Amino acid sequence: YAEAVDAGHNAMEARVAADHGARYVDVVPWLCTDAVCPAIVNGLITRSDVQHVSENYAVWLSLAVGDATGLRD
Repeated sequence: YAEAVDAGHNAMEARVAADHGARYVDVVPWLCTDAVCPAIVNGLITRSDVQHVSENYAVWLSLAVGDATGLRD
């Protein structure tokens, strides 16, 4: 977890979003627990490489993303 999540960078992104009136969504809980960032969740591979979510996992998360951003009807 400590190697996979750059908490300082994420905090900076949250501050910048708040300073500009944008909504910041912390996606880390969708990718990691407090201890590990699993390679497979619900039978789906979570990442396509070290920095990118796999297409299938992104589609699986799409409703959660819509809810978190307020873009889901």
